[in-house]
Amino acid sequence: MKNYLRYENIWFRNLFIVGFIYGAILLVNYFEGPDDERILRLTYSMFSFYAAIIVSNLLFIKGMLQTNHYKRFVIFFSLYWLLMIVIAYHFDFSRNPEITPFTRGLKQFLSAFVGSGFYFIHLWITQNVISTNRQLAMTQTELDFLKQQLNPHFLLNAMNNLYGESLSHPEDMPERILQLSELLRYQIEAAKTTTVSLKSEMDFVKKYLDYSIYKNAKLVVTNNSNIPLNTKLSVPPLLFMPLVENAVKFSMETPQPFIAIDWEMDDDCLVFAIQNSCLPQGSKSFGTGLGLANLKRRLDLLSLDYDCTYTKTGSIYNYKLKLCKLHTAA
Repeated sequence: MKNYLRYENIWFRNLFIVGFIYGAILLVNYFEGPDDERILRLTYSMFSFYAAIIVSNLLFIKGMLQTNHYKRFVIFFSLYWLLMIVIAYHFDFSRNPEITPFTRGLKQFLSAFVGSGFYFIHLWITQNVISTNRQLAMTQTELDFLKQQLNPHFLLNAMNNLYGESLSHPEDMPERILQLSELLRYQIEAAKTTTVSLKSEMDFVKKYLDYSIYKNAKLVVTNNSNIPLNTKLSVPPLLFMPLVENAVKFSMETPQPFIAIDWEMDDDCLVFAIQNSCLPQGSKSFGTGLGLANLKRRLDLLSLDYDCTYTKTGSIYNYKLKLCKLHTAA
């Protein structure tokens, strides 16, 4: 029932209002003296106009204008209401001789103007509500990112690895510290923005995997891409990290860990496919599954056009994320 009461559900709300007004008029008519002919004319007038407005809003405004078919919208919207006005002018379906043809045509014109006007106002309010909710969600997401970036477990593991490396290969320490600092710097800076370039996100994934190889020399990583070097596509920051982190985590449990990543363009869609080794019987470590759940939640909040599929065959796990209608950097 809550879904019907949401502001976005304009059809249920408007039908309720029309029904309420109709019931009030019937009640007044009952006390003034029943008039079946007047009730019949009223019923036809109210619900025929409401039906005409619904058809116009659904077919032309929602179906054409909101999908950026502007020329088609202007043509069909104008023809539709011109036809409604002509029909109202020449045919008196209300069977009320007191209403002139001009008045009937004018009523249809006002129906188009008022009905479409209210719908435009509804769309404007809805877009503002969605935009506000999205900004709040992005703010919360940014806070969550900052918490994850300062995760003491990540820093503790990194420091332990650096400590061990300093004892065995002290000459490599400057490079390792630089790798870690670059990862942390990107995470902190990316969390301050709503989008980053696809190229910078791909570079970060590569650096993260290079650092993972440093932690486990057995890890074999392939990172293939057919994305043009001059691409201007932009994506939400750190969008792919839950998938990459899961791949690193579960592949490290296997005797021969590997991760294979493919970046591809399928028409106008970006396809990110990641494959990793895993234990056939399941992970040794406890996992909540929140990483992937949060990823899907984030995609929904950002209103991205996406599709994700995953399969597990024996000791191989595959995940594919397809993103369409991505924004491009100016």
